[in-house]
Amino acid sequence: MAAQQVFELPAEDRWLDSDFEEVYRVGAIDGPEWQQFGMIAGLDFDAVGNLHILDGQAARAFVVSVDGQRVREYGRAGEGPGEFEEARWIGVAADGRAVVFDWQRNGFHIFDSEGAIERLVRLPGDHSFMPGLDVEAGGTTLVPNGTVRSVSIAAALAGIRNANTRVATRPVVRLVLGDDRVRTDTIAEAWTAELAQVRFLAPNGSYRERRLTPPLLVGALPGGGVAFSDSSGYRIKLVGPDGRLERVLTRPILPKPMTDRMLTSDGRYLGSYPADTPMPAAFGPNGLLAFIETDELGVQTVVARRLTP
Repeated sequence: MAAQQVFELPAEDRWLDSDFEEVYRVGAIDGPEWQQFGMIAGLDFDAVGNLHILDGQAARAFVVSVDGQRVREYGRAGEGPGEFEEARWIGVAADGRAVVFDWQRNGFHIFDSEGAIERLVRLPGDHSFMPGLDVEAGGTTLVPNGTVRSVSIAAALAGIRNANTRVATRPVVRLVLGDDRVRTDTIAEAWTAELAQVRFLAPNGSYRERRLTPPLLVGALPGGGVAFSDSSGYRIKLVGPDGRLERVLTRPILPKPMTDRMLTSDGRYLGSYPADTPMPAAFGPNGLLAFIETDELGVQTVVARRLTP
């Protein structure tokens, strides 16, 4: 098996201009009825740049073209196939297939590229959770992103042991929606810190705790596989669809020991990333970004912008 490639990135940050070009905006209290959004629960792009907007209050998803025109709608309120009781998240595959998480139904609705319902895939037991997920290319597998430990269903289904158990790794998993029940596959094993030998009391028992454990951050890659942060050594690992480690991205930045100069005892804030750079709610092809803006009356507007070259 070929060894993975290691790429060392520049140590100095490269600052990018956040003056994004506006492409279109949809959503207005006096606009067309479909644009009178009640509560936008999620956004995502397909591979050609169509934006899917999930209105949780209206129990409806709207597809908008690259020039801001309504293409179609799918979903509605109810308890039948393709009907939402409490839609809270949407993800779209490259081919336009959409996955909507329904909190009350405790599962995922899968729609084809024309908006027809294919099936409802339920989570086992009562594991309902607020997901942070990436849809993989085929539209039938999801990768929990962000801090994996915060996605309780992924942890539970992957068999993560309880907080008292000494383990050396954390699983990076995908949720498989191949039939009527969600199952998981473990993609890779990431490093984790040892449990500190310090116990603290809680109402339901005593526990050991982890100290300064780096978060496990995960994201799906467009061609399959995932990228994830591993350990405190400023490394990003890229794993292929088959689970093989393909690349490691590093930066020549050495971790620094925590001192009183860096963190004050009274919790006084010392610094952060620039606050004037907005974070999009969805990333699309060809530099497309989608933002949710809310005015003083609580009216929500979706603004599509594009990264300038």
